[in-house]
Amino acid sequence: MALCKLAAQTSLLCHFPTPRARQTTERKQAWKPPRTMWRVEFSRPRYYRKNAMRASTDVDLRNLSDANKRELQSCVSAHVAGQHCDHNDGPCAVTFLTGSLLWALHYAHWLLSHEYKDVRLMLVDSRNIPVEKIYPALSLAAFLDVKPLDGVWQNHSYQEYFVLGDAAGIAISKIVGINPLRSI
Repeated sequence: MALCKLAAQTSLLCHFPTPRARQTTERKQAWKPPRTMWRVEFSRPRYYRKNAMRASTDVDLRNLSDANKRELQSCVSAHVAGQHCDHNDGPCAVTFLTGSLLWALHYAHWLLSHEYKDVRLMLVDSRNIPVEKIYPALSLAAFLDVKPLDGVWQNHSYQEYFVLGDAAGIAISKIVGINPLRSI
C-alpha cells in the first residue's frame, strides 16, 4: 500500500492493485480459453475414414436429451482414455483441441510411428469459436459424469478442450501436413 501511495504522489502509475480491487476484477472476468489451440487430424491405415474436424450435430448442454448425453459420455470417455471414438452414425458431436503445441507434435509423431496416414496439424484461433461452445476437458467430463475407460486418464487432460458441435471448423487458421520421407 505504501508503494501505491508513493506512486500516486509522484504521479506514477500504480500497477499493484489493492487486494479488494483484485477480488472485484477476478469476479468480473469470465473464463477465457487460450487464443491458439491445436488439433491433430489423421486417416486410419486400413479404413481410410477421416477423423473429421467437423462434428455431427450442434449440441446444447442446457437442453441435452438422454440419447445425446449417452453419446457425449461415450465419446468423451473414450477420448480421455486415449482411445478413438467411433459411432455408427458418423463423427462424434465433440471436437477435441489441445492448448499445447508440444503435446500436438508428440501425438502427431505417435500417429506417424503407428502408420497412420495424412497426419495434419491444425492451428485453431479460439476467438472465432463462441465461448459457450468451448469447455475444459475435465469440466465437461465432470458435468457429464464421465469415467474414463479402464480407469486411466491421459496425462494432458488439464490442457485439453472440447468444442461442442461444428464450431471449431470455422476457426482453423493454418493446416500443416506432417508426412515425413521414410528411408528405404
